[in-house]
Amino acid sequence: MSWRSQETNTKLRDLAERVVLDFSSLLGVDSGRREKADHVLLTIHERIARSGETRPEAT
Repeated sequence: MSWRSQETNTKLRDLAERVVLDFSSLLGVDSGRREKADHVLLTIHERIARSGETRPEAT
């Protein structure tokens, strides 16, 4: 999304908001799946390995 934001001169926040709206409405994602997706996106930084560390398991 960062690349797309730069290429189209669109704010990253606006792109992210549109993705959320589209997944909810256009793709018919129910609220339970949406909550799980939100959790994954909000905690993704916790699953990125730092130098010298092993990758934590997915939750």
